[in-house]
Amino acid sequence: MKFNIQNALRKTLIVSAVGAAVLVTLPVGTSTANASEVNCTDGNFVHLYWHAVGGLSSGTACYAGAGTNKVNSVWVDRITTGNNSITYHSTNGANVNLPKYYDISYPNNPPKVDSLTIH
Repeated sequence: MKFNIQNALRKTLIVSAVGAAVLVTLPVGTSTANASEVNCTDGNFVHLYWHAVGGLSSGTACYAGAGTNKVNSVWVDRITTGNNSITYHSTNGANVNLPKYYDISYPNNPPKVDSLTIH
């Protein structure tokens, strides 16, 4: 069998083109940013006023920065959004959008929140 340089070059170019096409079509990994839990020292932060099942414990948690953060499925009594628009994700599957500078209380039927996203 005789070596043919043109066939070898043609095969090399085809393999290179296929390889480049695969690289172009591979999805780039996406990073998930997390909103950071911060001290509640600034009214511009998101404030979650919460209580645990049975009301045995309660507290306030504050978040800043874009991204999503898990909030451990707590009952939320009040949310203030500060200078952030947010979406909270309840354990029943609802996604509720709240605008900037919004203050809402849930005195009788608080949502059980799994996570929140700051936009």
